[in-house]
Amino acid sequence: VEQQGCITTSSTDAETLATFAGAKKSSFYHALAKFLELHWAGDPITLSYGQRKSDHFAHYYGFVPEANPHDAVHVSLAPLVEAVKSGGDEDKQKAARIVADFAESDQNVEQIVDAGGVAPLLQLLDLSKSSLCAQSHAAVALRKVASVEKSRARLDDKAFVAAHAKALATPPDAKVSPSAETRGELARGLGQLALKKSIVAALPAVIGILTLPDGEQGVALAKQYAVAAIFSSIMLHTSAKAKQATLEAGGLPGLVAVARSGSDAARRDARTCLTQLAETPAHREAIVAEAERAKLDLGFLRRVEILKS
Repeated sequence: VEQQGCITTSSTDAETLATFAGAKKSSFYHALAKFLELHWAGDPITLSYGQRKSDHFAHYYGFVPEANPHDAVHVSLAPLVEAVKSGGDEDKQKAARIVADFAESDQNVEQIVDAGGVAPLLQLLDLSKSSLCAQSHAAVALRKVASVEKSRARLDDKAFVAAHAKALATPPDAKVSPSAETRGELARGLGQLALKKSIVAALPAVIGILTLPDGEQGVALAKQYAVAAIFSSIMLHTSAKAKQATLEAGGLPGLVAVARSGSDAARRDARTCLTQLAETPAHREAIVAEAERAKLDLGFLRRVEILKS
């Protein structure tokens, strides 16, 4: 008897069922007979409809599962990229949000790059051509692009760095200015790019995040991402230039402040940055002076013998 997807039987006569399966020449009935050997009469037998998308269920079975991990929607990126590039303000905002949501897998990120989506997203970072919401979505999308190794290698790093630096250079007290959350995403994207390419030109703007007043929403995380970007730049490919740029941009007070009272991750990265800077004798006196002013214990710098008299 078949009732709403469940099959029940009043007999577990395997021999009868096996005979029936042979008569039907069907692997289904053979499998059913073997299965029933392991079950009591009256036990429900569940049927699997397979790993299919919801439109398949709707078309062939007349229902749609409430939660379907195998569901998928095919999205054409060309109209979205065009909307980001030349749509109205609302269209740009919506398209940028969809692109940011779409960039959840390496494969999707590659499709965004293939569709020419990076340059229009970079344009949205410019608030003279965008809105705060569109800028925020674009920053998230670009950060995801920079986090994928293959797509990161294909980026125009100079354009990426310049657009991010310009957005971060907007004063926090400007009439229209990126939120702390957006600034954090911008710094995070630069930190991802720094894993392979130079972001030295953007370091002064990144360091500006460290001057944001503590306590405001998103500031602590933005500072964590900013320090991580500085850390990546100093530790990887452009160490000497990054160190010099950090000092010339007035990065010491911010790094010392985060090293003293930032989040665990930010404090660790800030102290590593200070340790790297302190390995250059010319920088040590400035670091010690700033640490004393901020009451930061420099015990973590002992390996470079800063504290030796």
